[in-house]
Amino acid sequence: MAIKRRALDPGSLGDREDGRMRRTQRCVEFDRGLYDPLPGLGLALRAFFKPVFLSHICPHEFRLHLCITILTDGGNQVFFHYPHLYHEMTRPMDARKPKVVGPHEGKAGFLGSIGVRFVIDGAEASDRFSLVEHPMSAHALAAPMHRHLREDEYSYVLEGSIGALLGDSVVIGKPGDLIFKPRNQWHTFWNAGDTPARILEIISPAGFERFFQELVDLGGVANAKPQALTELCARYELEMDPGSIPGLVDRFGVRFPGEPIQQIAA
Repeated sequence: MAIKRRALDPGSLGDREDGRMRRTQRCVEFDRGLYDPLPGLGLALRAFFKPVFLSHICPHEFRLHLCITILTDGGNQVFFHYPHLYHEMTRPMDARKPKVVGPHEGKAGFLGSIGVRFVIDGAEASDRFSLVEHPMSAHALAAPMHRHLREDEYSYVLEGSIGALLGDSVVIGKPGDLIFKPRNQWHTFWNAGDTPARILEIISPAGFERFFQELVDLGGVANAKPQALTELCARYELEMDPGSIPGLVDRFGVRFPGEPIQQIAA
């Protein structure tokens, strides 16, 4: 908790020659050591002077803070800044630097049926969103029917033809199309063409990109132990129906698992 104070009218208050704190200043100094906002605010409320509260949003060091101003009967204004009580618009220092991700840059891996390339990590966008790219071999089914309980997904088709089952609806996306997969909706998707396809996956809020990272480390869905995969899904609040795979393969003529794009190129 950061605290600032200033005199409403410094000329009328004057300065103490003995250098000792005023009564209101002692309260401010006592609060300064508290970093939990609720106890700090509680001390201010119990102070012996009569406060008047004014809550407002003010700019401070490139961020938006919740500020509470206390006007004491001694004429001092005490400002309490609570940056973590209001959703900050700031980003990490490194994220404010210009960043360009080339078409072959970023960590890449294989999820067991489709690929993944990490483009923007959630930490770079204050966890508001993350971006990954999914390269998909011809007719590759991405995953069994599944649904996310915490995040929405937006699939922007970069190349090829993408089929998706959204609830009971089947859609086909071409380059330039955006397929919306809201949280709590059962869905899956696949490459509906005879050539490789690519989508840019927007995840909001961020966090699920770490599921992909952990799945890569497990060797992909085909190599992960069932218990490890179950625990991974539970941690990221992902519900999955592996029993849906045979029906999807028969219905849409897809393959599961698909092949890594690198193997096809070789």
